[in-house]
Amino acid sequence: MLYAYADQNFLSFCLDRPEWVTKLAEAKKSAYASLVLSPVHFYEFGNARDDLKEKLLCLVERLEPTWAYSPTEQQLLEAISLWHQAWGVKIAKFEPLCSLADVLAAMHRKPVELFTAANIRQVVGAFQGLALRELKQSMRLQETACTQNQLLFKQHRFTKRLLNRIDAEHVAVQLARWVDDQDPREVLERAHDLLRNKQTSTYIEVLLYWQLHKALRCYEVETHMSEKLWSGTAKLGVHNFVDRMHALVALPFCDFFVTNDIDLGKRCEHVRSRAKCRIAEVLTPADYIARLDSKCEE
Repeated sequence: MLYAYADQNFLSFCLDRPEWVTKLAEAKKSAYASLVLSPVHFYEFGNARDDLKEKLLCLVERLEPTWAYSPTEQQLLEAISLWHQAWGVKIAKFEPLCSLADVLAAMHRKPVELFTAANIRQVVGAFQGLALRELKQSMRLQETACTQNQLLFKQHRFTKRLLNRIDAEHVAVQLARWVDDQDPREVLERAHDLLRNKQTSTYIEVLLYWQLHKALRCYEVETHMSEKLWSGTAKLGVHNFVDRMHALVALPFCDFFVTNDIDLGKRCEHVRSRAKCRIAEVLTPADYIARLDSKCEE
């Protein structure tokens, strides 16, 4: 099975092209290819006007997509899996592509059995209101942080020592989140405690020394996308933030990333030129449908 991550533009294109929807449904039914969505779409669906939202929900129900964890959960689960493997502790293999129930279980830190009956309409309905406002606030904070990092980057203050510190803090934050991630301030405090603890900090230093953190694919993609953003003049903004979240899920874990956003495509190609892990091929909606057509003709 091939996995093609679809951004919101591709889904919107499909609404006006029923023949595309038919091809996508047939590809899924034949186990040749599946569209992939993530919790980033919860935000976009919840933020859409009511008539468009209804059409998108009907489309998702028909196509029965595969699901991927949010970038935040991808980074957590990937880091915890690596941590256990590094020290010889057996743990279930990390699978980045999953069911909607798996996604919800990870988001709420509850057993997956509690979410097996959940559907996309319930999720998007619950996501509106407070959750939507909280996410928008998080986006604004990210925009402020990006502006500060751009200034530091251009002042050449991102030294190798600082970058190593950022890598170490990333691992520590994931370990801290594994305990409890309800309060971001408490997570950061717990992470700093881990870095101050001699035993834990030594384990993290060894992991970084042997470059094992390079196996964290979602984090690697984020690193290269951040470097590209900091070196330029573009502001993060809500639109770029959402695009970035889509890319963090699509590029390291899917076969294709389907989008017609030219600027986003260029940023993805920058990641492909720098990353050591396998990166999804970026295709326009028309090119992806053409791929499905060529398969049918074989």
